[in-house]
Amino acid sequence: MKSKNLIPYDKIEKYVLIGSPVLLVTGLFWILIDKSDLIGMILFILGILSGVYLVLNRLDRILKFLKEINWKSLGLKVYYILIIIGILILINAIANKRFWRQDFTFEGRFTLSGHTHNLLKEMDSSKKDVKMIFFRSESSLTSSVDDLLKEYKARCSVISLEFVDPDKEPVRAKQYSIRSISVNPYQQQHLYGTVIILSSGLKESIDVIKMSFRNVQGRSMPYPGLKENLEKDISSALLRLSKSKKKIYFVYGHGEVDLDDQQRNGWFETKKIISDENFLIDKVYLVSEGKVPADCDLLIVGAPEKNYLEKEYDIINEYFTNGGNLLVLLEPFSEMNINLFLNKWGIKTSKKFIVDPGSSYWFQPIIPLITEYNYHKITERLKYATFFPTAAPVEMMEKKPAGVTIEPLARTTSDSWIENDLTSKKVEFNKKEDKKGPVTIMAALTKRLDNEREAKMVVIGDSDFAGNSGIKEYGNMDLFLNTLNWLTGKEEMIGIRSKPVVRREIQLTAVKLKFVLYSCVVIFPLLIIIAGVVVWLRRR
Repeated sequence: MKSKNLIPYDKIEKYVLIGSPVLLVTGLFWILIDKSDLIGMILFILGILSGVYLVLNRLDRILKFLKEINWKSLGLKVYYILIIIGILILINAIANKRFWRQDFTFEGRFTLSGHTHNLLKEMDSSKKDVKMIFFRSESSLTSSVDDLLKEYKARCSVISLEFVDPDKEPVRAKQYSIRSISVNPYQQQHLYGTVIILSSGLKESIDVIKMSFRNVQGRSMPYPGLKENLEKDISSALLRLSKSKKKIYFVYGHGEVDLDDQQRNGWFETKKIISDENFLIDKVYLVSEGKVPADCDLLIVGAPEKNYLEKEYDIINEYFTNGGNLLVLLEPFSEMNINLFLNKWGIKTSKKFIVDPGSSYWFQPIIPLITEYNYHKITERLKYATFFPTAAPVEMMEKKPAGVTIEPLARTTSDSWIENDLTSKKVEFNKKEDKKGPVTIMAALTKRLDNEREAKMVVIGDSDFAGNSGIKEYGNMDLFLNTLNWLTGKEEMIGIRSKPVVRREIQLTAVKLKFVLYSCVVIFPLLIIIAGVVVWLRRR
């Protein structure tokens, strides 16, 4: 009678066979996530020991198996596998050198704008190293910022990128004065989210997280989120670090656009946008200065409400004649002795406004909507519509000075006209008094001084399109900033700025909500049950 084996070795081997790789993987994973090096090492060693036990216990079977192997066939298979691995490595190496991604979002949410692409090309050619350090907490909130910064690095060879967790490296965080944002003061939860950009001894800091408040069960609770249009903030910071600043002067003293006015018709928001584009801004009173400052790269005449003195026009004319750059903004209801200056260069305007029922902003004919542009450096990359509330016409005269080129940039449709009657409540075309369109609303003028130099001027029949109420709408900001860059000789910066993410929500009525609910919970499951019953009955 055989004695029964009290130790089930076969079962132990099965458990060891399963447990060995589990212990190895668990131990390695534990070490990598840095929870506890000691526990991870113990698990890893146990996995190795169990593997050694299996090998020693089945050594005879392993040797027998090795003898029966067709080594020639195995070697050929290994060879093919190595070829496939080599091809994959080669593809990966090419992919690292040739960065390519496809963005399927409607507004190109994950694609850098044309303006940013132009900036990064300029940085590449300058060979000036730029370092980006993103101090952030390990959170899903900042993952999209990680992707955005990686996109910058992939598109520009001079950019280096580093991610730092301030909780793990507090000394580095203190070095750059990184501060956390309190997310939940009751539970002492906090988040980090600051991008530091370094170049040539200069530093820019961008906070990416903003706090808002939500009403939860009658209590106002803090809620963290990302700032909108981060690409614009990052590109503006890079621009400030990589480019010398051009200076823009606004003529003051005649009721021109007000840079400090935060109301609807003011230019306070516009001033911030101009500054972000790496421009310096100042004001000039020509009547007291007696000249345009020597450091002026661009002079802006912003829709004056009162007439200029003839002497002031002489100052502006001298500045332009000697190679200065000029932006003239008009309004149909402002004083129009500016023609004293414009007529000298082949342009005229009037105290009339443009009406365009063929293409208007929200069905308001006195606000022309421009959807097509003539080819020019300013407009060649512009793909958005622009609108101009109560705009004055910008007409070209038959005679113009020698060496002057005038190009219309934006025109209204053939349904438009120049309205003469400013008092009538009903706006309609009058063949006898009104002038039929298309009407030019924006024109660029170039005066050749010599073989190397030229003076530039842009005349726009409206100023509100670039004010607080209009600058961030449609393509108004792109058109305005492209104009500034062209006039100041920064043509490489002309492009399309990034757009904020548009939230697309489906608004359902109560009836539609009930339909969705009943169709998902009742109708579709019931149809499946009925189909099942029918199939079952047929098979009986």
